[in-house]
Amino acid sequence: KTFNKDGRDFILNDVKQDLLKRIVERETDPVEYSIHIAMNLPALSVTFLDAFVGLLKNNDCNIKDSKSLPIPICHCYCFVKGVDDPKEMAQKLVEQHIGFELNANDCLKEISFVRNVAPNKDMMRVDLLLTSDILFGKVSQKRSNDSCDDDVVCKKSCKT
Repeated sequence: KTFNKDGRDFILNDVKQDLLKRIVERETDPVEYSIHIAMNLPALSVTFLDAFVGLLKNNDCNIKDSKSLPIPICHCYCFVKGVDDPKEMAQKLVEQHIGFELNANDCLKEISFVRNVAPNKDMMRVDLLLTSDILFGKVSQKRSNDSCDDDVVCKKSCKT
């Protein structure tokens, strides 16, 4: 399927419905597969990460966890500028926007250097495991969902 819509709307509607559908289907059809979500717009991707926190919490299917579903892997691309440790900075950037600290033993899978795009500007990829605790909002966020970083212009605020 191809979509042309705001990233936040896509996560809050299409991704949510697809994950709920997959959870229901897993009860009768336990076929093995993996789920990868590529967020490949490095200038804005991190601003949408908070949409995953509690995404499935309130749903019409009355589903309370996603333990039957393979844990989705979110590949979030971002830019870091002029730092000695781009991996550390990429992690901090993602933590700032998702609203909690990433733990390598829990939801942080990997941080990778992608390429240098300009002097002192690197593109990085942060791979996150979207655990049931994240998707059902059982993690505590440290920031408001509707604030934006001064360096990144948010397309719009989502009222849910």
